[in-house]
Amino acid sequence: MRIGNSVSRFCVAGLFTLVVASCATKEQIPTERLKDYALLVPRQNNNSIISEIDGRSPGLSLSGATVNMQPGRHTVETTSCFGGTNTCKPDTYTFEAQSGMAYVFRNPSVVEVYDRFNMDKPRVGYLHDADSRVFVNDREYAALQDKSMRQVIDAGLAVSEQRKRNLPLVRKIGARICQERNPGIIYIGYVEAIAEEKVQIRVADAQLKGNPAIRPGGFSPTIIWDSPMQWDLCE
Repeated sequence: MRIGNSVSRFCVAGLFTLVVASCATKEQIPTERLKDYALLVPRQNNNSIISEIDGRSPGLSLSGATVNMQPGRHTVETTSCFGGTNTCKPDTYTFEAQSGMAYVFRNPSVVEVYDRFNMDKPRVGYLHDADSRVFVNDREYAALQDKSMRQVIDAGLAVSEQRKRNLPLVRKIGARICQERNPGIIYIGYVEAIAEEKVQIRVADAQLKGNPAIRPGGFSPTIIWDSPMQWDLCE
């Protein structure tokens, strides 16, 4: 989505423009120096303001007013009101601001990033909530997603390797084995017979993970054939 030309003109109009420095003080800067600052743009479709920067008010109460800010790592708070003061909601964003960029706080979960002097052009990217309202750029967010996926894959591989090591013990008559199904429910079984690639299991009990005194409703003992690689030795 593009930002209207009216916002772009507001940001660069006039010889001087208000700037909020890192310490949230106000000064006047010439238009030719705006390239050295980041621009903060609150939501344009409701009563929304930039209410705090690094814990201090920029001193603006005009709904939709944009604010210039020195580059660097900052925590920005926006406040949006939806019909009255009792419906006002603050959102915080901690991120690394770059000079010459405009940051549009249209959505609490992402920040839209534009070239501040070409805001009628498509956005140049997003900032994403990585964790605890700390926002990172597209490249950093993708790296975090890749890392999270790698952690999931590594955890799965670790389980498979452990099951391979335990396989001789699982393939024994009378072995007490466990399996987590329907996340949070542990099924407990006993090996009663062995075939080439499967074992016969008498599933005798089920309990809530972490609280063995609680049984899930509807459980009844059963006998199944299954791969021993799908079960673990009970702890």
